[in-house]
Amino acid sequence: MDKLRDFLKSWPGRILLILCLSPLALLGVESYFGGNVDPNQIAQVGDASIGLSEYQTAVNNRRTELLDQVDDASLLNEDVLHEQVLKGLIDRTLLEQQAGKLGMTVSDDTINRLLRQEEIFKGADGEFSNDQFASFLRQRNMTKTQLFDEFRNQLSLDQLNASIVGTAAYPMKAVSQLIDLQLESRNIWLHR
Repeated sequence: MDKLRDFLKSWPGRILLILCLSPLALLGVESYFGGNVDPNQIAQVGDASIGLSEYQTAVNNRRTELLDQVDDASLLNEDVLHEQVLKGLIDRTLLEQQAGKLGMTVSDDTINRLLRQEEIFKGADGEFSNDQFASFLRQRNMTKTQLFDEFRNQLSLDQLNASIVGTAAYPMKAVSQLIDLQLESRNIWLHR
């Protein structure tokens, strides 16, 4: 220990100590100045972030969907569930960003018009009901702004999907085969 202490007091020892400690000091100080990371942030996708509450809501929704199908919670693999939900949120965020870059947006007037046509928001008289709308928001624990944002994002993704599918070129042979398959019929005789 004395030899190490004597070495660190010498000029070569001090230089070596500075070379070893400077990266640690710089990386440690960086976390004070550049560490603006939200502790509730699960993932960062471009400029957008996926928050903990959004992630937990998506996991709970997906778990509920799966339990409606299988009725046995022991069949669910939680690790796979969490991984699939996170991947889905990241993919959706990437698609939303691409739709935004391409200028695929929907106005509030269009959203109002489309929401008024939804059957779930119509009252007994067949017209849009503010009570039904408010009840829907309460059940989902959402605000009107959140619903509009969600609806806007979904419509933008639908526009992106339609633009990709609408511009795809299919070979005539593949189209002919698809038409033939759809028109094909077979007779089946069963012997009992």
